[in-house]
Amino acid sequence: LVHDLIGLTHLDEPAILHALRLRYNANIIYTSTGPILIAVNPFQKMDHLYSLEVMERYRRQGEGILSAARGGRGSSAKQGRSFEGGGGATATDEAKKEKLPPHAYKTADDAYRAMKRGIENTFLMNSSKRNTASEAPAAHANAPTNQSILVSGESGAGKTVTTKIALHYFAMLSKQIVKEEQQLRFGRSTMMFGAIMNHQQSAEDGGIEQQVLQSNPILEAFGNARTLR
Repeated sequence: LVHDLIGLTHLDEPAILHALRLRYNANIIYTSTGPILIAVNPFQKMDHLYSLEVMERYRRQGEGILSAARGGRGSSAKQGRSFEGGGGATATDEAKKEKLPPHAYKTADDAYRAMKRGIENTFLMNSSKRNTASEAPAAHANAPTNQSILVSGESGAGKTVTTKIALHYFAMLSKQIVKEEQQLRFGRSTMMFGAIMNHQQSAEDGGIEQQVLQSNPILEAFGNARTLR
């Protein structure tokens, strides 16, 4: 079963539908066509696809790809097999070893990494042209870093649920960034202080996460109605 339909010998409608049917029968609901993610509504709970462990694997893969891109090595766009492997290697080694299958988390992570690369690249390009430290932050602020994820489909296809899945992933990334900033600021030596800070931060993060996820009524308003079945 190919993860990316571009790998099919014949990329026509019958071949695409046949590949999607085979994957759906195997309870694989996500399929890629290049940068496009196809999600087929399973009409059943798929909790194993959306655990914190799965989120962490896609985050680590994104970190590995980002590290490889910075090192000038590049990375393959091909998708791998399944949730296998593991181990305590570096993020780059993990990404090379474990190419995760298509997922809404991967689409969300790709958008985040592209935005981050846009900020860094524009900042570096403008910094190299300017020697003054005062002009670099202005270039950083005006960097063209917008990213968008278009979720489309017929009524009941799962657009709202897919949007919520992406928002959950972004909320997780936000908490991870705050955690890493705390480690850089305070270090790992003061365990007692770190425990207190983590307790306070978890309460704050919970509030931020809920605010993001509760934006669903606004999203539904743009879609005119909530789908009822």
